[in-house]
Amino acid sequence: MRRIHTRLVILHRAGPSAAKTTWGPNMGVEATATQWGPTIVSNDTVRGSLNCISANCKHPDKALQFLNLLNTDSYLRDSFYYGLEGDNWKYTDSTKTKVHKNNDNWKMAGYTQGTFFTVTPTDDVDFN
Repeated sequence: MRRIHTRLVILHRAGPSAAKTTWGPNMGVEATATQWGPTIVSNDTVRGSLNCISANCKHPDKALQFLNLLNTDSYLRDSFYYGLEGDNWKYTDSTKTKVHKNNDNWKMAGYTQGTFFTVTPTDDVDFN
């Protein structure tokens, strides 16, 4: 298999980035984070993700359907957050109210993908 991308460049406005220490190494690429404006931290900017559809998107309707599904379907959200069901995680029972992580091999940054409101909590956390 031939690697197409070997460098990741991230533009951000939130101060230091995990691109160089986490995202790049986890993806096997050299990563550079470039701050493109002043650091802005407020209740509106401290978020794990921001979803958008590019004006150049060939299929904006399909992109919107995907973003809606990612932010409303718990199974899809769990799969993006925890990895492959069976390999990386499994539901603890038929109620699907808790997830058991089989390992920590899934390296995708879960907070960058979508809402946390549809992520099933793990069985090692007690929420009272």
